[in-house]
Amino acid sequence: PLFVEIFVAGEKLEKDMEPVVERRLHDFTNFLVEHCGGDIATLCAGPLNDVRQRLLALKGVGPETADSILLYAAEKPSFVIDAYTRRIFSRLGILQGKQHYETIRRRFMETLPHETKLFNEYHALIVELAKTVCRKNSPACDECPLLSSCPYGQDEGTRDAGRGTR
Repeated sequence: PLFVEIFVAGEKLEKDMEPVVERRLHDFTNFLVEHCGGDIATLCAGPLNDVRQRLLALKGVGPETADSILLYAAEKPSFVIDAYTRRIFSRLGILQGKQHYETIRRRFMETLPHETKLFNEYHALIVELAKTVCRKNSPACDECPLLSSCPYGQDEGTRDAGRGTR
């Protein structure tokens, strides 16, 4: 079951984990076992917003973690906003400044069809683009498939200087 996978992954990660993260992982897995018999499906049963609120009420579970659990473990259509999403969409000029997580998520949730497979693929593509092309410190703008729509990538001064960690 998924609990076993989380636990095993947690055991492997503990060696490199910050004490707070380690404690939160243990708290979450203990809650999952004690209240849901270790079954993520039990924890995530019900309407999306109700389940999301239930997850957010758990100590150490923030919006990104809750949405990741919903999308990837529970296979519910909840869009995940992470640093990669913020970076790419800020550089594209779609996001401005330090917008609140919920504000950004609402834009995606209101714009995209609520399909788990779509959200999964879309987020995976964002992650891949951010890791390989739209990197934080040394973006490869000339290789970006979004260059023609990207004000950041078209700014030769920023690109050539290697700056701009937005």
